[in-house]
Amino acid sequence: MSRSYLAVLVGLLCLPTAVVSAEPLDPSTVIRTAVEKNPQMAELALSVRESELDAAAQRSVRPWTVRSDGGFQFDEQPSVGVIDTGVRQTTTIRASAELLKQFVYGTSLSFRIDLSRTVSQIPFNVPDLNIEETRKIGPNWFASARLQATQPLLKGRDRRANELSETLANKQVDIARLQREQAANALVAEALEGYWRWVAAQLDLTARTQSLERTRVLSDATIAQIEAGQLAELERDIVAQRIAAAEQGLVASEAAVLDAAETLRGVMGERFSAVEAWQAPAVIPTSAAEVPGVEETLEAAKQSSPEVALLLQQIAATKLASVRSQDLRGPHLDAVASLAQVGLSEEIGASLGQRGT
Repeated sequence: MSRSYLAVLVGLLCLPTAVVSAEPLDPSTVIRTAVEKNPQMAELALSVRESELDAAAQRSVRPWTVRSDGGFQFDEQPSVGVIDTGVRQTTTIRASAELLKQFVYGTSLSFRIDLSRTVSQIPFNVPDLNIEETRKIGPNWFASARLQATQPLLKGRDRRANELSETLANKQVDIARLQREQAANALVAEALEGYWRWVAAQLDLTARTQSLERTRVLSDATIAQIEAGQLAELERDIVAQRIAAAEQGLVASEAAVLDAAETLRGVMGERFSAVEAWQAPAVIPTSAAEVPGVEETLEAAKQSSPEVALLLQQIAATKLASVRSQDLRGPHLDAVASLAQVGLSEEIGASLGQRGT
């Protein structure tokens, strides 16, 4: 392969196929970019946030809770009778508010106020007396106040069963965080593997380029000796074979660089020039790390491995789910005590002041 052809090939390989990195790649840059642009990491982060909101919702059930409701209803109903032939119209406005407290042993305490206002338009017709009019009834105010306590006697009585929803929600937060950590560890390992494979390919390319240059220098010296009659003409073919082998190795190394760069691009989620972004790292590992023993490995895995922690959390969540299943199998029997005050009057103050039975 001629030098001019090699120069054209290397020039084509060096052309940037996309945006070139602004700074030389190093392991921290690779890891940061991979984590920031990996869609799975973003999805797991949203899953963690969703689990945290679910846990917060479960915790908010225990404090005092205020519920309110309101409505408006207009009703028209045809009526056929002796004196009420026509259309009855009824307008009802209602509102309610409830203060509710849930306790960990299943007890619930509530105080509820209901208030409604009703106005009716009723036709009144007496043909013999030439009476044809619409009579208004109301407004009538209905007010009630109820204090109620409920205590489960069988299903939902145990504290563990009532705290189960909150406990499971907290477990799901831990599981979501561990899943994100597990994915991050795998992504970091993949990013580092891709980075050092790319570094090795670049170093191999550098070594083969230098080797080709040395081969050419030695070949020129050998050819000079052949021309001077100091070596046999056969050496010329040997020199050509050495140069051809070095050039073939260089082309294979360049292809390996492109392949490693493409893999690294996929991990990082962006594109960069395989050659122009290259700068030899300041520290290159020269020896393998010391391999720990089996016991040390297992102990380290228990302490730091997200996979082991994730399995433990999933086992705990499954055990808690069995508690819910046992509670749901029981019969429902509650003790309920309530005290209510009911009033009905044409004035709101009077309706609230009445005591009903």
